[in-house]
Amino acid sequence: MSKSIVITGLGVVSPNGIGNAAFLAALQEGRSGIDDIRSFDTSIWPVHRGGEVKGLPEPDPGLRLPGRTTLLAWTAAGEALRDAGLEPRSLNPSRTGLILGTTSGEIQTIEEADELWALGRPEEVPLKLYSGFASNVVTSTLARLFGIRGPVLMIANACSSGNFAISYGCDLIREGDADIILAGGADSFSKVALAGFSRVHAVAPAICQPFSRNRKGMMVSEGAGVVILEDREHAKKRGAHIYATVMGAAVGCDAFHLTAPDPEGMANVIRRALEEARVTTTDVGYLNAHGTGTT
Repeated sequence: MSKSIVITGLGVVSPNGIGNAAFLAALQEGRSGIDDIRSFDTSIWPVHRGGEVKGLPEPDPGLRLPGRTTLLAWTAAGEALRDAGLEPRSLNPSRTGLILGTTSGEIQTIEEADELWALGRPEEVPLKLYSGFASNVVTSTLARLFGIRGPVLMIANACSSGNFAISYGCDLIREGDADIILAGGADSFSKVALAGFSRVHAVAPAICQPFSRNRKGMMVSEGAGVVILEDREHAKKRGAHIYATVMGAAVGCDAFHLTAPDPEGMANVIRRALEEARVTTTDVGYLNAHGTGTT
C-alpha cells in the first residue's frame, strides 16, 4: 500500500517577513518586501529595486555557514522544524532527509571571488570562498547542523528547483527511504541575477504587478521556503498538526525553451499528477500559475 504523505511544518524567509506569522500578516495587509537595493551599488543598471531579506538572525560563527543562501535555508529549515514541533536532537538521523532546490547556490560567495580574479588579485581570494562554488554546500552544511544522515540532495533546475525537491522528497517517503523530509528551496540576492534579467528587459522599474494589464515585468528577489514532509502514520504517532495531504505530484523537464514551457509538457505533468492523486479535473478547485492544482 502506498504511503500517505502529509505536511506538518512550514518555514519561510522572505523580504516581507521571516516566519509564518510575519509573512502571513504582510500578505494580509498588502505589504510588499520590494525596496531600494542596499547590498551593492546599482548605479550601472537601469533597475534599483528588489527584494532583500532584512532582519536575518546573526548566526554563531561556530556554525561555519558558507554564505547567505545557506543562512536563508538554515533559517527557513529551523522555522519549519519548530512549526512541526520537532527538535533536531529528536530526529532519527538515518530516517530523516533533506532535499532543497536552488538556481545559483552560494552565488554571492562566487561573485566575491570572481571580482578579485577580475581585478587581477586571485591570491587574495580567501580559501574558504572556494568551498562555496558547489551548490550542494548548502544542503551538506544543513545536514551537518541538523544531524541529518538520510538522503541529502541539492537540485539545481532554475525556477522549478523547489518543486522538484518537494516531489522527490515525496518519492523518498513513498519508497520507504525516510519518515521525514525537509524540502524546499533557497536563493540569495545577486548581481548576476539583477544583471541577467535586466539585460533581457524582464525586470519592472519599480514594482511588480502580475495581475495588472500595465505590468512591466518581474522583480529580482531572495528568500527560502521549507516544508516538513512526513509519513502520515509517523506524524499521527507523535501527535503532529497536519496542514495538508500531498495527494499527488509530478515533474517534467522538456528542455523546450529557456523561459517558455512546452504546453504539451505542462499538460502531461498535470495529467500524471492527477493520475497519481487518483482524482479527475472535476475534483480540482484551484490551479496556480505554475500549473499545479489542489482539490
